[in-house]
Amino acid sequence: MPGLAGRMSTTIKAKISKMLDRAEDPGETLDYGYRKQQEHLQQVKKGIADVVTAKKRIQMQSKKLEEQVVKLDTQARQAISQNREDLARMALERKTAIQAELQGLDTQVTQLEQQQEQLIENEKRLRAKIEAFRTKKEVIKAQYSAAEAQVMISEAASGVGEEMADLGLAMQRAEDPGVTLDYSYERQREMLQKVKRGIADVVTAKKRLQHQTQKIEQELPKLDQQARAALSAGREDLARAALERKTVAQTQLQGLDQQIAGLEAQQEKLLANEKRLSAKVEAFRSQKEVIKAQYSAAEAQVRITEAATGIGEEMADTGLAIQRAQDKTEDMQARAAAVDELVESGALEDFTTGETSLDRELAQISAQSQVDDELAKLKGELAAGRTAKELEQ
Repeated sequence: MPGLAGRMSTTIKAKISKMLDRAEDPGETLDYGYRKQQEHLQQVKKGIADVVTAKKRIQMQSKKLEEQVVKLDTQARQAISQNREDLARMALERKTAIQAELQGLDTQVTQLEQQQEQLIENEKRLRAKIEAFRTKKEVIKAQYSAAEAQVMISEAASGVGEEMADLGLAMQRAEDPGVTLDYSYERQREMLQKVKRGIADVVTAKKRLQHQTQKIEQELPKLDQQARAALSAGREDLARAALERKTVAQTQLQGLDQQIAGLEAQQEKLLANEKRLSAKVEAFRSQKEVIKAQYSAAEAQVRITEAATGIGEEMADTGLAIQRAQDKTEDMQARAAAVDELVESGALEDFTTGETSLDRELAQISAQSQVDDELAKLKGELAAGRTAKELEQ
């Protein structure tokens, strides 16, 4: 049995450890705890209000009973003056019962007042603890943001982080290194923005602590004055309570000063690392553009070489296309020549003109006759010109 219990305990602890490891942001857990404490504080305040309400009701009831006591005393005196001893006795008995009831109510009021004072004191302590938890919560959140930013800076600088590992796989699979380089640059810019947000969170937490320090410093003189006033009024208990609060506030101030100093150190460290990371990202951007230009130049050179030698895939396809076009053109030219020859020989009718072969032969004879007439005319004109020149001579 002890061995089984030990194994169960180990298993439970392992599961809790895994749950803690899977927690992405402890700030959410701290905020949840702070809200639950605030709810508990509200319940305590409600309890105080309930006690005060009950005390007020009893006090109102006591006041009514005291009025009845005075009234019964008057009635008893009137009955005695009228020789009605029986009525006087009844009034006095009722008066005695009410007085006993009043004593019980006074006891209840005293108990409620003690409960009220105890609850108020507990509410003050709880409120102080909640305020201390709130301060610690902000410090832890700022420290977590600073640590997260530091991890991002380290991973971005060394290239061993999850994002850089994914980038390495993407570079091995990518066909175009320019796309991979641009993707890497954008991821590094995103990490840089997260680092800057972490720095902003640290600065915000520091400002909150400084503001809280100012508020506490303003409360110290007030508490001192309250202690003096209470002591002057003979209320040493109130003076002691004020001085206790003053001591707690001074202790809290010391802790806040240490936390602010720690956050300032983290801020300076993060700023220095952020500058180094920014320089590396900028250097990567310049190198990225150079590599992209070199890749484009190499790719263009390969294409030029392939085009010149004709061994490239694109040029081979282009050569085949040109050869096919030339062959097709020659076929079409031969076919057109054959058709023209058949049309001219009359073996093939040209239905696009609406003429028959006889019409074409007659038209050809007519055209030939017209040519002969114009030739004879030209010869006659030349002969007449030569005759005129001979006569002149």
